[in-house]
Amino acid sequence: MNKAKKCSICQTDVIGLYCYNCGQKITGRRLRFKEVLAELTEGIFSIEKSLIATFYHLLIKPKQVIENYWEGNRNYYYSPVKMLTLALFVIGIHVVFVNKDILGVSVNMNGVSKEMSVIFSPQVFFITLMLPLISVVTYITYFKQKHNVLEHITSVTYLFAFWAVVITIFWDLLEFVLGDPDSLGAFVLFTLCLFIWTARIFTRSVKWYRIVINTLAEFFIFCLLIASLVGILYFFDPSALDVSAS
Repeated sequence: MNKAKKCSICQTDVIGLYCYNCGQKITGRRLRFKEVLAELTEGIFSIEKSLIATFYHLLIKPKQVIENYWEGNRNYYYSPVKMLTLALFVIGIHVVFVNKDILGVSVNMNGVSKEMSVIFSPQVFFITLMLPLISVVTYITYFKQKHNVLEHITSVTYLFAFWAVVITIFWDLLEFVLGDPDSLGAFVLFTLCLFIWTARIFTRSVKWYRIVINTLAEFFIFCLLIASLVGILYFFDPSALDVSAS
């Protein structure tokens, strides 16, 4: 009969490898080099497997990934927060080593203090502005489907982060090959892909023309919201913030 061990976290008597109370794994062995190497290798391949599965299925079967998250299933795919963190990292690398444009958009925060600019970097500001905006677009477009606000936010976060990573890397490679492609094209391609994929998520019919119609509806609502925000911005203080496509 296995002798019970004490869990170092919750002091529960444990028989076997795992504490049933807190879930800690208890090997009872001293630290060895091969175990550290095995854990490092396992961690790297686990992250790679999860990342590849998330990106592949978001490209091919985006509805599966997002509905899986809506239904409370975790850990197989990257979460929306992990995807967003990855997007911030990729965009940050782009800003440091390539240019200051974010998906073809130049963000100049002239009215922001130095203290706030440390927190609200251009990429953080861009994502903070765009995520709620796109979520409002999908909520208005598909309001009859009765999805709650969090479902819209998580789906938009998934797809926004996915396409931000893909388009940023693709456009940087294009710039490396061609020299200086039109930056505005990056933003157009990003929004086009984003709206097509959100239409794939929320459109109940699988018929292609329904997806096209809903994509165009999203574009129309997006343009109306952008025009409204620009009008409000210039009405109060036209010099406070300059956000323009380069």
